[in-house]
Amino acid sequence: MPDKPPHLHWLDAGRAVASLAVVLHHVGSIAKQQHGVDFAGGVFSLGQLRPDFFFVLSGFIITWVHGRSLGSRIEAGAFLRARFLRLYPLLFILTSVKIAIILYLGGWRWKEQALDASTLVSSYLLIPTGQYPVLLAAWTMPYEALFYIIFAITGILGSTRTLIFTAVAWSLGVVTFHVFFPGQVDLLPWRFIFSPYHLQVFAGTLACLLVRHAQGLSGGRTLLLVSGCLILAGMWGHQMLSTLPSLLIRCWWATAFCGLIAGAAMVECQGSLGSGRPPRWLSLLAVSSYSTYLVHGPALVVMLALCSRWNLLESANKDTVLLACATLAVSAGVLCHFFAEKPLQKLLLSRPAVNSVKI
Repeated sequence: MPDKPPHLHWLDAGRAVASLAVVLHHVGSIAKQQHGVDFAGGVFSLGQLRPDFFFVLSGFIITWVHGRSLGSRIEAGAFLRARFLRLYPLLFILTSVKIAIILYLGGWRWKEQALDASTLVSSYLLIPTGQYPVLLAAWTMPYEALFYIIFAITGILGSTRTLIFTAVAWSLGVVTFHVFFPGQVDLLPWRFIFSPYHLQVFAGTLACLLVRHAQGLSGGRTLLLVSGCLILAGMWGHQMLSTLPSLLIRCWWATAFCGLIAGAAMVECQGSLGSGRPPRWLSLLAVSSYSTYLVHGPALVVMLALCSRWNLLESANKDTVLLACATLAVSAGVLCHFFAEKPLQKLLLSRPAVNSVKI
């Protein structure tokens, strides 16, 4: 494994496209659920696949960037500190801001969920309680946090073999639990411990280790072609696919996105893409994706409420209005990145040993 793997610019582009997809999906879902308005005939409904893509991408990228640290034993603390400071402070601040707004407005309820102790625990401590956090999109954060701990303990403090063994054993545990104990799938803590999303993160990790081990081998374009067919088949037959058990659905998308991400990495490392790089606006959306991930939901709720009050959602141009709301939500994420996330990183990740970790 090389000490410093190359930066994968086209995976950044994929992250940007996935961020746009989820914003467009949430525009449609919020407009439908809260205002009874369809957006573009539901064409963006498959943006809900974004968590599957990002779970696989997270396992792949973390392993790609920190592969040289596996077995080093001295970098586990720096890795965990960098991950914590990279993600948690912005989450804490934005959660606190939303809670302040909720209290100012006199209360909040989402479906059957209230602003209670269970919600606060899931929001601030990233402990699964069965309730969504205040920032609804942050439901994925406990999975990310657990993966970072496992990566540090089994990979950095342990070895590559220990990380592989843990990834395979945990994935087999997920499959076994869903097959033999289906009645316990929706009960905590098993719902979290044996969630198929862990399988997706570990699949990304194993795919990265295979790519790093097989650098120089061809086959990237074949992987892209096969994974592209799987993705198109899943999108075309998504209604039938949605009737399957959640384990099979997550395995389908884990396979498809592992092939897509690994294939793109192999092709880029081999220089098959030439000197071309993604457009700068895609790179900008990629670096702003975490901020967009956290702020786009509240921004859309507020904007759509205002549009509904001004009767803009009842006009013949409602799709244009909703697309403008999506654009403003993405813009809010970019602004949050430059005026909140980036200054926080500069302040908190100032030590050289930590500043090198930039995912």
